[in-house]
Amino acid sequence: MSRILFILALALAALAPAAPARAQVAVIAHKRVAAAAIDAATARNFFTLGKTQWSDGAKVVVVELKPDQASKEAFYKFIGMRPADVRKQWMRVQLSGDGQPPEALASDEAVVKKVAATPGALGYVSAAAVTADVKVLATLP
Repeated sequence: MSRILFILALALAALAPAAPARAQVAVIAHKRVAAAAIDAATARNFFTLGKTQWSDGAKVVVVELKPDQASKEAFYKFIGMRPADVRKQWMRVQLSGDGQPPEALASDEAVVKKVAATPGALGYVSAAAVTADVKVLATLP
């Protein structure tokens, strides 16, 4: 009896659908950004607008994805914050007069175009959306 249950369990396991693979996310920057890579703490400082310049003094221009984009969850997990907490930080910066929230774009393709066209720009997209027009600073699982 136990042998039949074992065989049945194996058959069911073989028929079960595999978990969907998650697409990788790329943290991208304008091609002329001096940085070759970015860590989570630096990305968090840029995205919370706590740090506004690259190491060479160039202005950082953060580009955000609108909600409901698959890349957003992975990126915010990488920086260790929830989107709502980052938005609160943006509001503080705006209310203090020290800056404006980043522009939020509707698609990976729009983010790639904006980052490619904006010196100092930094954003995140699905790794599949990356083109040769931008520099990849990190790839997230």
